[in-house]
Amino acid sequence: MTSMAWYPPLWTELLSLCLVGALFLAYWFRRNVLAELKAAPAGGRLEQVCQANNLKFLEIRRRLQERLEPDELAALGRELGRDYRLLTYLLHHAGYLECRAVRFVDRMLMADFRLVQTWFWLTLRLSDTQSRRALEEMISILARLADSLAARIAPSRARSA
Repeated sequence: MTSMAWYPPLWTELLSLCLVGALFLAYWFRRNVLAELKAAPAGGRLEQVCQANNLKFLEIRRRLQERLEPDELAALGRELGRDYRLLTYLLHHAGYLECRAVRFVDRMLMADFRLVQTWFWLTLRLSDTQSRRALEEMISILARLADSLAARIAPSRARSA
């Protein structure tokens, strides 16, 4: 039996290369999401979308200025989760047929909402400032998704008129 002419891959180098790739991907994801949240503020139709769909995240933004107990923050987190589920449902089903696909940026925002929501539940009892920051970012994401929903509905309303 002959010995192998090649050496097996060096697993430590391969593992470290995968780890560096994952870190770069995480950095790219967070940088793009935060840039998206900063660059394009929500449009003027935001309050109309909130009133029409009974969304509470604008009221929650105002309530975050008050001093709240962790149980109250948890209730606000649950309300934001409800708003998120409603907005994602509407984004997937609203608009005219040619525009049914959800944009890549909106999908990134949806994924970031889930990550920040997990961070919120992990830090709720540990750090008041971290949980409040998580709630604020969740509200910003919901505002962007609501603005995206308003932009999708506007062309379909113009077509029906």
